[in-house]
Formats: sequence, structure tokens, C-alpha cells
Amino acid sequence: MMRAKIIESGGGKMKSIWVYPEKCTGCSQCIMVCSYTKTGKYSPRDALLQLLSWEEHCLTIPVVCAQCENAPCQAACPVDAIYRSPENGAVVVDEALCTACGLCMEACPTGSIFIDRHSNAAIKCDLCGGQPACVEVCYPGALHLDEIEWAKRLEQREWWVEARKVHGRQQLPGFPITVKE
Repeated sequence: MMRAKIIESGGGKMKSIWVYPEKCTGCSQCIMVCSYTKTGKYSPRDALLQLLSWEEHCLTIPVVCAQCENAPCQAACPVDAIYRSPENGAVVVDEALCTACGLCMEACPTGSIFIDRHSNAAIKCDLCGGQPACVEVCYPGALHLDEIEWAKRLEQREWWVEARKVHGRQQLPGFPITVKE
């Protein structure tokens, strides 16, 4: 069964978390609240976003799912376990259908999808159903929920990809990663 791609959600445009690295202080509050919201425990390992520390540019870059227009993770899933939520347009995983094959992880350009060690299924940011907890606690304003402008989103996604290329993608979610060029 193929699920329909939803570009409009709830009468409005799809939303995504926008990242402003120049505002990020590296405080990790986003990581802590994400893990607590998802698991009920403060565990950076269970967060669905990461912090990249890009030393050459003196930046800490929060990396979270880009909610891609043509989501490569969705296209790679052989069992159609990844689809767009009709409620908020987020790309989400149906854990009951997921076989944990890892093809979605390989396809993700930002490295923002993981195999959950508890459920043995793919997990990723689902925008907390429309009110992302990480955005709520980001007092410096490095994370912001807003409508997706695909051209700008692709530009930001390419920046994340470039930052991740430097260090590889074999990193536990939630832990700060140092990027050296």
C-alpha cells in the first residue's frame, strides 16, 4: 500500500523545525527535553536530534529531521512504514510496520533517523504532534517551528549534509559531535 504524500496539512502549509546555528549556545536543553518527551527519562542517547560542534566555524549546529518534501527515508522503506502524518504533515514512522532494516537510515541526508534500541524500529522527529518540545525550551531561539519553504530548506539540508560529511554518520543520537576540517 502506498501512502499519499500530503503537502497541505490542516488547511495550512506543512511546518518544520528551522535551525539558526548562530543562536545556538550548545546548552543541550533541546536534547534533554526531546529524550524526556519521548521516553520519560533524561537520556541524550534517546534524543531525536543531535548537536554538531563545527569548530572551524565556531558553531554548534542542532541537527533535526528536515521533513524533506520528497523524503528519501520514505522512498527507501520497503514496507511503507514511513509516511506523512495527515495531522501535521510530519514524516513519521509506523513502528508496528517497521522491520528495522536500516534502509531509511542510509537514505537520510541529514542522518536524523535511527533504530530505537527499545522498540527495534526506526524512529525520527515527528514534531511532537505539532508542538515540538525542543522549540519550546530553546530560549536563544536556535530552533523555530515555521512553514516549510522548500528552496530554503534544501539549502539548510545541504549545510547539514556538509557538516556531517566531515565526521561521518556513526554517532549516537543526542551526543554533541565535534567536527574538524
